[in-house]
Amino acid sequence: MHSPGTNPSCQWDVSLCGRGVCGDGKIEVLEACDGPNLKGLTCGNFAFGYTLLGTPAYMIGTLRCDGGCAFDTSGCRPPPGCYLIALGSRLMQPICY
Repeated sequence: MHSPGTNPSCQWDVSLCGRGVCGDGKIEVLEACDGPNLKGLTCGNFAFGYTLLGTPAYMIGTLRCDGGCAFDTSGCRPPPGCYLIALGSRLMQPICY
């Protein structure tokens, strides 16, 4: 028999400590967001790249939270005048005019 909070080999069981419950609408430990709760962030909080003048160009669109309580930026897109330029088979460089 083991005490509450320990496993059968009498070691502390901390496997459930410090984890939030994803999907309860409350942002907890290790969660960037939770359901509709995005901490007030939008796509505009994410920079796409920089203009030729060196100022940041921010994304537009709809930010969402995925089922794992991480930001889903698939609905975000570059602002007008910004493009991704391929620098190789896997490297893309954002360019804004």
